[in-house]
Amino acid sequence: METKIPTSCFIISYFGISFFLILLIFLFFLIPKILSNIKRRSFFWGMVIWSIVIEIIFNLLVIFVYNLFSNSGNNFIKFLHSFVQGISPPILEEFGRLICFLFLFKSKNFHFNNSIMYGTGHGGFETLVMYATNNINKLINLYKINNKNDITEITKDEDLNKYYQDYKDGIPIDDYINIIMRLFGYVFHISASILVYSFSLNMKKNITHFIVAFVFHFIIDFEYNLIVDFNLNKWIDMSNFGIFIILSIYSYFVWKKNIFEANSKLNEDEDEDDLIENKENKDGQSSTECRVLP
Repeated sequence: METKIPTSCFIISYFGISFFLILLIFLFFLIPKILSNIKRRSFFWGMVIWSIVIEIIFNLLVIFVYNLFSNSGNNFIKFLHSFVQGISPPILEEFGRLICFLFLFKSKNFHFNNSIMYGTGHGGFETLVMYATNNINKLINLYKINNKNDITEITKDEDLNKYYQDYKDGIPIDDYINIIMRLFGYVFHISASILVYSFSLNMKKNITHFIVAFVFHFIIDFEYNLIVDFNLNKWIDMSNFGIFIILSIYSYFVWKKNIFEANSKLNEDEDEDDLIENKENKDGQSSTECRVLP
C-alpha cells in the first residue's frame, strides 16, 4: 500500500524554516549594523551569548526532569512534572534577565531600550532553537514517509508512524497554533525583559513588575505542560493569548512611563546646567564690569 503526505504539510514546514532563516539574518546580521554605538552592539552580542547559556541550562534541566518523571501513570507525579517544567523557565529566564541587567551589562551608557534588545535576542534565539529545529526535523521525517512504499514500513518505526498519523490527512491544527504561539512567545520575551529591566532600576518601587513577569511566565509554561501530561484539550492553550496580550499592554505602559521619566529627568538636568551656565556668565560679566570701573 502506497502512502503520501499532502503537499500542504511540506509547505508549512518550509514556511517554518524560511521564518527561521529570516529571523537568523535579522538577529545576527542586521541588528548589529543598526546599532552603530559600539557599547550597544557589545550589549546585544553579550545578551545573545547570555541567553544561549540560559537556554542550554534550561534544556539540560528539561531532559533531566523528563527522564525522571516520564512514563509515570501516577497523577500526582504527572502534576509534579508539570509544575517543575512550569516553574523552571521563569526561575532561569527571569532571574537570568535580572542578573544580566544588574551585573553583567550594567552601565550608565545603557538606557531603557536595551531591555527591548535583550528580549529580541533572547526571544529570537529561543524561537530559532524551538521552532526552526522542530520544522527541520518534521520535514526530514515527512520526506522519509513519502519515500516508503508500504504502510508497514512506516508503522514499524515509532517516530515515523507518529508523524504519519498526525499528517496523513493534512496539516493538524497544532501547527497553526504553534506558529502563532511562537510569535507571541517572541513578543513575551520582549515584554518580560522590559518589566525585569524596570525592576532592576528600582527594586523597591518596581517589584510588582518582576512579580508580573515571573507569574505570567509560570502560568504559560505550567498550563502547557498540564495539557501535554494529562492529554487535555489543546484549545485550552489558546487562553495564553490573553496572557500575552495583557502582558504586552502592561509592559508597553511601563516602558512608556519609564521613558517619560527618563526624558523628564534629562530635561531637568539640562535646565539645571543652563542655570549654572547662566549664573557663571553673569558672575563673569559682573567681574568684568568691576574691573573697568574708573
